[in-house]
Amino acid sequence: MRSFLLLISLAILAACGGGRKLYRNTEDNTLVKAIKSLDKNPNNAELRASLADIYKQAAQTHLDKIEVYNKTQELDKWDKIIYEYEVLRSLSETVNASPNAQRILSIPSYVKELETAKQDAALAFYNSAMSEISRDVRESYRNAWYDFRKADQVVPGFKDARGQMDLAFQKGTVNVVINPVRDNSYFYSNMGWNRYGNSFNNDMFQRNLVRDLGAYNRTVPAMFYTDWDVTSNHITPDWQVDLAWQNLDIPRPYNKQYTRDVEKSIEVGRDTAGKPIYQNVRARLNINKLYFTAIGDIDVHIADIDTKNAIFSQRFTDSYEWKVEWASFSGDSRALSDKDWSLINNRNHNMPRSEEVLEELYRRIYPQVRNGIYNAVRW
Repeated sequence: MRSFLLLISLAILAACGGGRKLYRNTEDNTLVKAIKSLDKNPNNAELRASLADIYKQAAQTHLDKIEVYNKTQELDKWDKIIYEYEVLRSLSETVNASPNAQRILSIPSYVKELETAKQDAALAFYNSAMSEISRDVRESYRNAWYDFRKADQVVPGFKDARGQMDLAFQKGTVNVVINPVRDNSYFYSNMGWNRYGNSFNNDMFQRNLVRDLGAYNRTVPAMFYTDWDVTSNHITPDWQVDLAWQNLDIPRPYNKQYTRDVEKSIEVGRDTAGKPIYQNVRARLNINKLYFTAIGDIDVHIADIDTKNAIFSQRFTDSYEWKVEWASFSGDSRALSDKDWSLINNRNHNMPRSEEVLEELYRRIYPQVRNGIYNAVRW
């Protein structure tokens, strides 16, 4: 008997993709394989005699795990218990789907046990959530929200879990003030940035964050305000976001001069037989290149205003590369390509203003800052 079971197990391990994805154990796949073999050869006496033992081994593996999980107090045991009962139910369905196996085996469906486990799990998550709410702090509301959601996922519509989720969300919502960007690199005072443009300056960066993050207020337990909003509307903020440029570097451009030789074979005529005659023509490009890489860091700090505890702190870095090239040439113009002529005809050699470079840095680093704040406040 043991040798026969071993042979079936080895066949399962050698089979490619055998069994359902729900089955992770060799014992489960062995049963599935045995039933398939029985359906192909119903008169296999040795297989018929072994089927009960094969099922018993598969089922006992899951029942033993359920017994172990039930002795623990952790909430995550319920996912494991439910999974084991789902496998047992699936094994029962697999047996009953085969007339040959059904005539040999009489096994429980585990439907009732699975439903009971789900109800017990939902109640455990619900009770845990209610206990968290009684603590009356934001972290506990977050934990409660997750537990209420889990209860409703295990048993859809369980008690008032959905309503309690909304209540936990509301009670866990914080008022967040986003302060204007400070310049610790002294760029603004030296370059007069605040007197230029209006798309990504200090205040606009702040207002854009409040606007964009505020769009998530139905899914993120936070309300966002500028410092002006807080003062003018008498809002008491819970958290504050401080932003500061650090190590802002917009260098002078580097000037590089170099040459590039080009060569092309062109048709200059035809011989007496009508075949084309080619000639190699050459030219030299004298290229000027201006280029620089600007780098900027923004520090983002989020803190609880009352406790002064840090909620989030990270530095975000990005860069902006700029270059321009133009050229003159000597030699035969017929050797030049369209790309070469673009360099020769390029008359725009102007470096962008520092304010324009800063605006580009703002645009590039903005999504990082926005996403960093979003991830810090969301559940």
